[in-house]
Amino acid sequence: MTRDDLRSITLVKRKSFASGGSILALLLMKPRVHDRSSRVRLESNPTRFTTPMKTIRGLSIVILTVWMTLNATAAMVRFDFSGVVTHISDYSNAVPGSITYDTPMSGSLSYDPSTIRNGIDYNPSPNSGSYYFSSDGVFSISVKIGPHTFSNLTHTTEFPYASIIVHNDYLGDDRFTAEDGSPYVVMDGGAFLGDCDDSYISFDFVDNTGTAFDSDALPLAPIELSRFSNRHTVNVFGLKNENMVFNITATITNIDGVLPPKLKMHAQPDRTVKLSWPLAAEGFKLLQTTNLTTGIGWTTNTAAIVDTASEHTVTLPASDGAMFFRLKN
Repeated sequence: MTRDDLRSITLVKRKSFASGGSILALLLMKPRVHDRSSRVRLESNPTRFTTPMKTIRGLSIVILTVWMTLNATAAMVRFDFSGVVTHISDYSNAVPGSITYDTPMSGSLSYDPSTIRNGIDYNPSPNSGSYYFSSDGVFSISVKIGPHTFSNLTHTTEFPYASIIVHNDYLGDDRFTAEDGSPYVVMDGGAFLGDCDDSYISFDFVDNTGTAFDSDALPLAPIELSRFSNRHTVNVFGLKNENMVFNITATITNIDGVLPPKLKMHAQPDRTVKLSWPLAAEGFKLLQTTNLTTGIGWTTNTAAIVDTASEHTVTLPASDGAMFFRLKN
């Protein structure tokens, strides 16, 4: 991979956008209101709550209406990977001596498709998708090479962005590129390598047959390594005045998809709501926000988590207004 190849990955994220999207939502609604997009609707009888499966009677006049995204757009996408270092360019002796050719590499990439900027693809081309994540998005990279870990931090500003670029038969290639960069990338939790004004961690998967993807949509599941025979690498590199200072390339030889837990929501007769996720999904926190627009962040819900034989559960009182929830590990 040339310096221009690497640099081209970094040029797509220098814009500012508003945010949007939805996860799971709670909303109190008045009688005689119908939401055609919901799987739960309110009938004209204010004491009747109807779902496709059953009817619940005896609810109060102000009725809790719940809808949720049941498809993969609300779930975190994560895959773990491993491989070995296959190329090192070190023009300023910045690379630690413990990182050499054939040094083992492992790590993970995760992102929440429902938190992309404005919930849209910013590239109008039907063959190329551009998706951005910033302070209110969920995008995580971690790469361990030998004894050192390269990772990204939580974004604290709207700009610059982490990005995912998807090509579907674009100039004959299918491609998946995921990247984050300065000032949000670190080595071992501290300063990055070398005297650089731009540093990046990027994943690059290329299929020259143009058959890996069916569209330029953001993948909602871990990509399949076997579909990208031409390139499947992770790159850690730094630039100074747009000149390469160092580049570490590792070839990915294995990907293990990690299926995220599904967050479920159930309205209770006592005007509370129970949220739940599988008991096997350890280490996840329940996050909430009242608004998905720019500047409104996610906070950890502090209600007690009660475990049943099969689920983690949280029960919350109903309140006026909307509330959105997601899981994060």
